Amino acid sequence: MEMEGNVLVLGWCDNGYTDSLFTSHLTALALRASTSLDISGVGIVQTIGGQIARQRQDLIRDFEASDAEWLLWVDSDIMIPYEAFELLWNN
Repeated sequence: MEMEGNVLVLGWCDNGYTDSLFTSHLTALALRASTSLDISGVGIVQTIGGQIARQRQDLIRDFEASDAEWLLWVDSDIMIPYEAFELLWNN
C-alpha cells in the first residue's frame, strides 16, 4: 500500500468470519473519517487464522511494510463510536 499524507490503516485478526454488523460499522467509520478528518487514505490489514499470537505478528509486519503512519487495531467484535475515534485522531 503506497499512499501519502495521513493514511489510516484499520487492522484486525479473525478466523475468516466477521459479523456483518462489525464489517458495516468499520466501513461506515472509515468512510466518515476519510471525508470528515484530515485523512488522505484508508487501508485495511486483516489476518485470518486460529493462532492469535502469529496473527498479531503478521498484522504488525504487514502494517510496518505499508507507508501508513496510523494503525487503528480493533477486535473483530468491537464497534468504536465515531466520536471516540475522532477524539483519538485529533489527539
